[in-house]
Amino acid sequence: MHHGGTCHAGGDAGAGNDSAVTWEDRKTQKACLERYRVASAEIIAVFHEVAPDAIVEKASIDEAYLDVTSIVDVHLQASPLTLLTTYV
Repeated sequence: MHHGGTCHAGGDAGAGNDSAVTWEDRKTQKACLERYRVASAEIIAVFHEVAPDAIVEKASIDEAYLDVTSIVDVHLQASPLTLLTTYV
């Protein structure tokens, strides 16, 4: 199981020095989320790079919504499709 590290008062043990964190620390200390924040920012940047016209809405540290409506509208206007109606 992966663990993001733990935070101690006055320091961030999860910022790259997990060897200083004991198992007992991991059971009692608050988890550090810095690595997840960095990864989240990197993923959001990829969304903006891959779909610059999309709206990216970050919902939480590990969740985002990507609205590609404007991109789809452009493609549909360029090449209209006959949409089928689906009944459930």
